[in-house]
Amino acid sequence: MSAFEMQGVTVLIGMTSLTDVQMTRRTTKIILNGKFNAFTYANDVAIVTMDSPVIISNTVQPVCLAAANTDPDQYSGQDAIVLGWGTADITKPSATLMQGKVGIVANSECRVEPDFGKYVSDSTICVASTTAFSCAGDVGGPVVILSAPGTWTLVGINSYTKADCSATGLKTAISAFRAWIDLYKN
Repeated sequence: MSAFEMQGVTVLIGMTSLTDVQMTRRTTKIILNGKFNAFTYANDVAIVTMDSPVIISNTVQPVCLAAANTDPDQYSGQDAIVLGWGTADITKPSATLMQGKVGIVANSECRVEPDFGKYVSDSTICVASTTAFSCAGDVGGPVVILSAPGTWTLVGINSYTKADCSATGLKTAISAFRAWIDLYKN
């Protein structure tokens, strides 16, 4: 999407199906990372500011942001949950929000992956699964870990994924961008 198109975006909050929107917010500002590279998926992160605060409820809860850290393998060996609306047909989202359990693997393991290994960097994390795969429609979706009982932490953003949903893909590491996020989040 162009910056102009993004300014017309409405954020739908609290959805688990295409018909259960809890609240909506208009975007007032979108900040794209100036170093984003569409060819390598590097710096694939943006901040969206909404026109009013989100109201926390039983169905809408906050998630913590991963702390700043330069170790790309800090979450290696942990389980994570990927969420999204994607299907193998990018023009037809799933009727319900889907989630899958994946394992976070060391970046060194991902560098040998034939489809996206060349895009692995210190600002990405890799996940693996034999049963849960991200689809093209999931790009921008969260990768979260249960960091404490009842506390979810956003550790990644779905960045590169195969259109046919056959691999879990490459994720932008939140911890690598915390200084940038903190600079622009308010």
